[in-house]
Amino acid sequence: MLADPRRSLSVRTQLHLGQTVRFVDFRDGQMRSGKIIAFRDTQAFVLEQGTKRTWKIPCLLLPMPECAAVPTFDCAT
Repeated sequence: MLADPRRSLSVRTQLHLGQTVRFVDFRDGQMRSGKIIAFRDTQAFVLEQGTKRTWKIPCLLLPMPECAAVPTFDCAT
């Protein structure tokens, strides 16, 4: 399913230069945020906001705007 070119194209068309995205830093598992500065085929180059480090991330791994909200759960009940 992830290798399906139609899915890759539909995800890519929803992303644009300058868009703020969130992604997971694979080194420590923390969420990072940055802006898309370039595209190459199926990858996006993202400039991390805090460190100004450039990341090369597959477009399929970037959350879409309608999926970007993180659900919260009330564990007190």
